[in-house]
Amino acid sequence: MKQISIVFIAIIIILLNIYSAWAVSVTATVDKTEASLEDTIILTISVEGAQRSGEPILPQELKANFNIHSRGSSSRIEIVNGRISSSIDYNYLLFPKKPGTFAIGPVSITVKGERYESQPFTVKILPVQKETQPTRDIFITSEVDNHNPYVNEQIVYTFRFFRSIKVINPRLLEDLNFEGFYIEKLGKEQESQTIRNGKQYLVTELKQALFPTKPGKIEIPPVRLQVDVVYRFKRRSFFSDPFFDDSFFGFNETRPEILVAPAITINVRPIPEEGKPLNFSNLVGEFTISATAGEKSLKVGDSMTLTINISGYGNIWDAIEPEFEGLPNLKVYSDKPTINKSIQKGRIYGEMSLKKALVPLKEGQFRIPALKMAFFNPDLGQYQQIMTKPILLNVLPSSEKETLHLVEAGGINPKKQKIKIVGKDILPIHTSINALKNQAFNPFSIFYYLIIAIPWLAFITGLGIKKRNERLTNDQGLVRSQKAMNKFKKSLKNIRHYLKDEPSEKFYHLTSRAFKEYLGDKINVVGTALTPLEAEKKLSQKGIEPELIQKIRTLLEDLEKGEFASVSHSVQEREEMLKEAKQLVKTLEKRL
Repeated sequence: MKQISIVFIAIIIILLNIYSAWAVSVTATVDKTEASLEDTIILTISVEGAQRSGEPILPQELKANFNIHSRGSSSRIEIVNGRISSSIDYNYLLFPKKPGTFAIGPVSITVKGERYESQPFTVKILPVQKETQPTRDIFITSEVDNHNPYVNEQIVYTFRFFRSIKVINPRLLEDLNFEGFYIEKLGKEQESQTIRNGKQYLVTELKQALFPTKPGKIEIPPVRLQVDVVYRFKRRSFFSDPFFDDSFFGFNETRPEILVAPAITINVRPIPEEGKPLNFSNLVGEFTISATAGEKSLKVGDSMTLTINISGYGNIWDAIEPEFEGLPNLKVYSDKPTINKSIQKGRIYGEMSLKKALVPLKEGQFRIPALKMAFFNPDLGQYQQIMTKPILLNVLPSSEKETLHLVEAGGINPKKQKIKIVGKDILPIHTSINALKNQAFNPFSIFYYLIIAIPWLAFITGLGIKKRNERLTNDQGLVRSQKAMNKFKKSLKNIRHYLKDEPSEKFYHLTSRAFKEYLGDKINVVGTALTPLEAEKKLSQKGIEPELIQKIRTLLEDLEKGEFASVSHSVQEREEMLKEAKQLVKTLEKRL
């Protein structure tokens, strides 16, 4: 009787499982239906009545309006009042890209070959409220120093990242290449500390010079920065000893956040047509011009270098060569202009150098007239003409005189005569072309040439070795690059001692340091200071393909999370990470 009961219960469980498989349903829910651009929305896709399923297929409108980050899946089985239920939850983080109301179509999923869909849902995204930013632990700002510039006028765009708590892996989701502007970077990122509303912040500042290229309203789009915020918490100790309250026993967790700086509208004014000079070349700013002559006294046919320098704050690259007028007795040969840009007083300062070779064709005194250039001064709101000082040249007669050589022509159609031998010496006169040939056969001539060539070959070889040694001595970057692989291999021996240790922070720390030091040695920077974002930029500048760069960045981020955020991996996973690091190093060794 007891065995029959067990069989009966087993049959009931099987039937209930079959019923559960039939009753599959999919639901998609969000933790908030109204959020701002800086908020993170949690999307949960629940599949009821299934223990396994394919990955959810997210609707296109969700991908278009949100950055999506998967947080994995979880499954559960429950038995309530003898009824078995199973479900799978897929979790995603949604980061809004822009404000608006978005109707998100159904999420579809496949279970045992059958396709199921959830109900659509709507999410409303609000713009960022500026007044709420200063009270936050982390926020970003962007601003310009002039909202009403003229076309081609230089304005300064400033981006700042404030944080009063620990964050890792900051990365801009869009490049700061704004449409409608010519852009120049104003130096490197700067870090400082400041106090706002009684709270101390660490600030990273980035500046760019923007030159509007067209009139009208131009919008600088919102800027988004994604960071991983490190949250530290303590677990309640089994012991009541205060010793265990030390921060050493705390645990870290990272949570991604997206920060948004609002859009900025620029009202660009056109350059006035009234009073525009004929020699105006769209130069906007404040400039000076000068001209210097290499020699003011020279001879006919000699050359003299005239150097014209144009400098100032503004779009120097739009400057054109001033026209030369009234120089009929001088030949002018123009060289290619050179432009140097620098940062002075927090703005782009440019210098253009024009060199011209002048060759006088006639003696006398000649006057190089003033060279004029026009630009628009946005501070004064008017055009300005600047000019060089005239230059006087004293041209002397040439010291070389030409000699006229007169040649008297012979008689017309002179008669061709035969060669006559009028005398002989001790040696016979050779009258055949065969006399030009080497009459002797020298079997050792090849050794003669080798004896001549060997010293030269030895000299060239020694010179090459000497230059290589000098290069290694002077180019420390090359030395670091050549020794990078051996240094990394030596580090691996030490890392393997900590591969199976728990906790595993030491493994992550040593692996991250070894890999970063290798990257630093190959690209000649301080490797231990590299962040995943900086490594991505440096390797991109070296021409490394994007797929390889993405693998490197992913590895660095995983190692950072393991070191700072207490993200645990199994021993097998750590072995795979170490194997990935070795493979990436082998690949980079061929690329760099």
